[in-house]
Amino acid sequence: MEQTFVQPVSAQAKRRRPTGAMIFAVFGSLWLLSWNHYTGSHQTPFNVLIIACGVAIIVWAVSIDKKVRATLTGIQDDHENRLTNKTYHLINAAQWLAIFIGINLLNKFGLASWDLPLIVLIVGLHFFPLARLFHQPKHYLTGVYFVLLAVLFPLCSANGPGDVNICLGVGIGLWISALWNLSEILQTATMKDLPHTTVI
Repeated sequence: MEQTFVQPVSAQAKRRRPTGAMIFAVFGSLWLLSWNHYTGSHQTPFNVLIIACGVAIIVWAVSIDKKVRATLTGIQDDHENRLTNKTYHLINAAQWLAIFIGINLLNKFGLASWDLPLIVLIVGLHFFPLARLFHQPKHYLTGVYFVLLAVLFPLCSANGPGDVNICLGVGIGLWISALWNLSEILQTATMKDLPHTTVI
């Protein structure tokens, strides 16, 4: 008689990490490219290096994702998967709406120099519901890092809240999160226990 295997929550979280790493790599690269642009250097070698590193992380994530998919044994409930996807999109929509409203309010009151810290703060806060949704405790750490960066960097920087070097901190933070996700799934003893899902 075939024994039914119940997928643990930790395994579900690990299955999502390759896709999450791809998204972190893309947005991390965009933040770093923005940093290189806004600092006024416009140095092509930096742009090439940033893009090359971002692509390398994505390629690594894709290769890991293929290995995971090739060893899948469980199928996640379609209803649960759709509900998770819907909640994920709602969280992201709320994030972008908050950024749009926040930037407009700052600009209206002559506080445009706080635009970047506000964006970083909102991005950091959106990791907290994602951590709960995807049962991924490490998203809490990423969220805390972003919140602290948004609050403390403008206060410590000699250039104030408008210091574009905050983009460097965000980009590196996202890359580290991506590599962290990938390295952890490689530590999984057997990838055959990882269930199928399409969200991060």
